[in-house]
Amino acid sequence: MSDQSGEQDFLEVIRQHTDTVYRYALYLTGEPAQAEDLTQEVFLRAHRKWRQLRNRDQVKGWLYAICRRLFLNSRRRRGSPALLSPEELDRLADAAPSPAEDGGGRLQEAMAALSPRARVLLLMFYFEGLSYREIAERLGVPIGTVMSGLFRAKNQLRARLGSPVPLRKKVP
Repeated sequence: MSDQSGEQDFLEVIRQHTDTVYRYALYLTGEPAQAEDLTQEVFLRAHRKWRQLRNRDQVKGWLYAICRRLFLNSRRRRGSPALLSPEELDRLADAAPSPAEDGGGRLQEAMAALSPRARVLLLMFYFEGLSYREIAERLGVPIGTVMSGLFRAKNQLRARLGSPVPLRKKVP
């Protein structure tokens, strides 16, 4: 593939995925300005690593992983406690809904009110569509920690939304 062809491919990825990466970043950070900065950093990092991406069909998940990693690293640099320690977790669809589907931002506000640990787990499960096992592997924690953390995070989110309906993955 020529350099120009690769650049055109990457520009198309930016066009196709900017909105979803921004929404993902917004759910992680809870702040529009931070989400914009994070989104920009995601695409800068992705551009530097573009030639290393082997399977272009998995670009969306790759971008989410970059976003999540940058978010987690920024929290660690600021001296935040380990993001997914079992103690913290115990305290605590393919795409997220668009703002129009979100009832004026209720979900965004509810997510922002959760701990970063809970947000990361919920986003990995619902937004990225990862299984408990995949989340555990990517975060380097036991699967039981993921299961209990997600259980608590779902209950907290449900309570904040006032939703009696169980939160489930969308069925294709």
